[in-house]
Amino acid sequence: MPKLPTPDQVSVVSRRLRQAGAVFIGKVNMHEGALGATTDNPHHGPIYNPWRYGYTPRGSSGGSAAAVAASFCAGAQGTDTMGSVHLPAAYSGLVDLKPSYGLISTRGVVPPSYGLDHVEPLYCSVRGISLLLDVPTGYDPACVESIYPHCALHARPVKLASLRFAVPQNVAAMPFGKGIWENFKDCITKLEGHVAIQV
Repeated sequence: MPKLPTPDQVSVVSRRLRQAGAVFIGKVNMHEGALGATTDNPHHGPIYNPWRYGYTPRGSSGGSAAAVAASFCAGAQGTDTMGSVHLPAAYSGLVDLKPSYGLISTRGVVPPSYGLDHVEPLYCSVRGISLLLDVPTGYDPACVESIYPHCALHARPVKLASLRFAVPQNVAAMPFGKGIWENFKDCITKLEGHVAIQV
């Protein structure tokens, strides 16, 4: 196999995570050019879903999702333009969060579309997402879409009173796995108990 070129820069996200003490165990596969939904890379081969061998974890950040779902690592970062992290997270039973545009610098990552690109954390729990979101968040003067420090949104308690939320009318007809519908209804009850408003 021919030697592949080495990137000429380290992404801001990787640098900030390393500075915070994150331990990198390796690099993962992705769909070539971050443009595709199968993570079947012609240079490195396909990535299979840890939950069902031979099936795709989707993409383009399928390698990140597969690594977390297989318990190779606690969490991972991916890049998302049109669902490249959402799809692998959903197919692998993980949690992801698409941050506000400009919250995390995209300098040093594959840039399919400057107006849509996001760096996005993947974890096996909601609590873990906050760890992977807080560290790389911050202003980057060399990144044109980075938001200024006074605009940055850091995790903070949310006041649920007067919060408005919607529930699809036909959601009860969906085929849920065991316990999911019960947990969903419990969350609605808790929101309403905090005076949140269902619309």
